[in-house]
Amino acid sequence: METRKNIVAQFLAPYKISLMESSLPPLLPEYAVIEYLYCGICGGDYSVYLGRRQAYPISLGHEFVGRIISVGKNVTNLKNGQYVISDLNYRCGECKFCKRGQSHLCEKTILVFFPIGALQSMQIFMLAISRLLPRQTIYQEHVSLSRSLALFMHVTTQKYMMECAYW
Repeated sequence: METRKNIVAQFLAPYKISLMESSLPPLLPEYAVIEYLYCGICGGDYSVYLGRRQAYPISLGHEFVGRIISVGKNVTNLKNGQYVISDLNYRCGECKFCKRGQSHLCEKTILVFFPIGALQSMQIFMLAISRLLPRQTIYQEHVSLSRSLALFMHVTTQKYMMECAYW
């Protein structure tokens, strides 16, 4: 079995990041190896960098675009070469909300925290918390910012709706 070398950006202290080499563990049947292409930096990541959140050492990054480079033997719906984006929530796909296309309201959702973030070259990843990115997407580097944009749009829309309710 091939050993894959990985480069990880490790936050060691406020304002201190080091690149470290590691090996990936064996690929599990329901997982895939993702090669990270782009990663956004969120407010939480930036807070760790500034020292506002003391959680060292840690590797961050959860808003990414990646390419599948290897799939486990039980993965049948995705293949090598496909592009995926992150999704911090596991969705069941079976509840009434998932079936209506409102999986963000899934009754069985589980917020997943990545043990090691996407600020590295590759990772063994559970595909249930990623979404397939259409191949024809031209600006993949922009997609890593889509979660931040969606959150901003949601917050401003909710604020606007609350303000309208008071008028």
